[in-house]
Amino acid sequence: EEGYFLSEFFFQKRCKKCKDPNCIRCENEDTCSDCNVGYQMVDGQCVECPANCLLCDRSKCDFCNSGFLMEHTTQNVSMHTCVKQCPGPTDMYGDFCLPEGKCWDHYDEDKLRRCKLCGENCKKCDPDATSYDICEKCDD
Repeated sequence: EEGYFLSEFFFQKRCKKCKDPNCIRCENEDTCSDCNVGYQMVDGQCVECPANCLLCDRSKCDFCNSGFLMEHTTQNVSMHTCVKQCPGPTDMYGDFCLPEGKCWDHYDEDKLRRCKLCGENCKKCDPDATSYDICEKCDD
């Protein structure tokens, strides 16, 4: 059962509860081997993920809680935080904030602040148009 481990004392075997309430599986009372969602394993202990983070690894958020978006920190692109609203546009699906607060080349920001892909050989387009063939500036 989750949160318990098999303890052997001489010839007796008993199920004992893991010490850490956020531990799903433990090897013994003090050493956890798997943590609840929202917690990460650090040296056999369950440590809470950063704020609004659902899954993390070594304090780096891999997935945000529902209603939050992944944002790269400006100091370190490999570190992520979860924010309610991006300071700039998001990817085309609205899942994460774009680094540097602007769309990639050949993408333009629509009214919902999502980056939409422009047509082939198109550098700038109207992302709110119903067709992606509304090119405003061609590649150089």
